[in-house]
Amino acid sequence: MIYRLGEICDIFDGPHATPPETDSGPIFLGIKNINENCELDISEVKYISESNYQTWTRRVCPQEDDIVFSYEATLNRYALIPYGFYGCLGRRLGIARVKNTSIVNPHFLYHYFCSSTWKSFIEANKVVGSTVLRVSIEEFPDYTIELPSIQRQNSIANLLDNIVEKKKNNDTICSNLEAMAKLLYDYWFVQFDFPDENGKPYKSSGGKMVWNEELKREIPEGWEVKNLGNLCSFMNGINYNKDEIGDKTYRIVNVRNITASTLVLDDSDFDEITLRSVQAERYIVKENDILIARSGVPGATRLLLNIDNKTIFCGFIIRCEPNDSSLRFYLTYLLKQLEGTSATQTGGSILQNVSQDTLSRVSVIVPPSRIIELYNKWISEYLNMIQNYITENKELVSLRDFLLPMLMNGQVRLSDRLSI
Repeated sequence: MIYRLGEICDIFDGPHATPPETDSGPIFLGIKNINENCELDISEVKYISESNYQTWTRRVCPQEDDIVFSYEATLNRYALIPYGFYGCLGRRLGIARVKNTSIVNPHFLYHYFCSSTWKSFIEANKVVGSTVLRVSIEEFPDYTIELPSIQRQNSIANLLDNIVEKKKNNDTICSNLEAMAKLLYDYWFVQFDFPDENGKPYKSSGGKMVWNEELKREIPEGWEVKNLGNLCSFMNGINYNKDEIGDKTYRIVNVRNITASTLVLDDSDFDEITLRSVQAERYIVKENDILIARSGVPGATRLLLNIDNKTIFCGFIIRCEPNDSSLRFYLTYLLKQLEGTSATQTGGSILQNVSQDTLSRVSVIVPPSRIIELYNKWISEYLNMIQNYITENKELVSLRDFLLPMLMNGQVRLSDRLSI
C-alpha cells in the first residue's frame, strides 16, 4: 500500500541554534555523526549540559529505532538510533519516528531511506536554500512511500540488518587488531621491551641502555639515530584541474579518505578522475609508500595495501618512500605518533605545519635489522587480517547495494528464515 510519510511517522526537526558545549553530558548530534555508509558514528561527539537537555532540546531527543536524517547541507544521510542513546539532535537533522510498528518496521523504513529509490527522490526534490542545498522538512509528511506487508518488511529488514551487523563486527575486529598492532609497537620501540637474543624483553631483562644527547633520552645500545630525510624521500601529491580531460582514468586518495580511516585505507571510496598520464604517472602510489596528510588531521599517517598502477594521491598529501623497504611498517607507526598534533616535540623538531622539510628534520631511532625483520613478521599478520576484513566489508556493502533496489521493488522475495 502507498502511505504518506506523515501517516506512518512523526517528523521532528532539530534546534535551529547550537547550545554551549560541555565536557560531558548528553550527546549533541551533528551531521558528521552520520557517516557516508548511513551509520551512526559517535566516536567524536559534542556534549551539552543536562539543563539544556531538559529544557529547549528535550522534544528532539532521539529514541531507540528513531531514524535520524539530514535535510540540509549534506543530504541523504540516515542512521538508526540504538538502545540506550542519551542525547538530542543538532542543527540540520530530523527524526522520523514510526507511529505503529504493526504497519511499518522501523528497520525496513531505515533501509528504504538508504535505497537508491528514495535517494533519487530526495535528489529530485532538493532546492537551494539561502546558502546550501536542502529538502523541506515541512513537506516530509506529504512524501509518499509504498510499503509491502509487515511480514515481508520483517524479512527484508532481517536480511539487511544481518549484513550491517556483520560489517560492524568486522569493523570492531579491525579496531582491535589496530590496537594490538599499536601495542606491539609501543612495547618494542617505546618501552624497548623487544625480544633480546634469548627471547626475553630487552629493557626489563637488563638490556644495556645508553644516553643519546640528541634525543635527550636513553636508547638501546647499538641503535642509531638519524633524520627522517636520511631514511626516506618525500613528495607532495598532484594538483589538478577537475575539469581537465585526460587520456587515462585514475583513482585518487584525498584527505577525506585519510580522515575516514585510522590506519589502512579503504580503496572502495576513492574518487576517480581523468588526467593526462604524462602528468599523473609520477604520483602513482607504490608498494612501499606511506601517505601523510598535510591538512585535515595534520600528520595523519596511512597505508594502502591494495596496490595497483592507477591510484594517485592529491596535493594535500605527502608521500613518504623509505629508502629501505623493510622500514615501511616501523616508520608508519613512528609517524603516527605525530598524528593530530599541532605542535609535537619529536627529537628536537616542532611539527607545526606538516611539510617535507619539517618531516625530513625529525630525528628517529633506527633499530637493528634483526629487530625490524622480526617486527615485520608480526605486524604483517595484523595488517593482512585488517585488509581481509576491509575487503569483506567492501563485498558486504556491494551485496547490500545490489539487493536493496530489488528487495524494495519486489524483484527478490525472501524467506523469514533467510540470514547472512
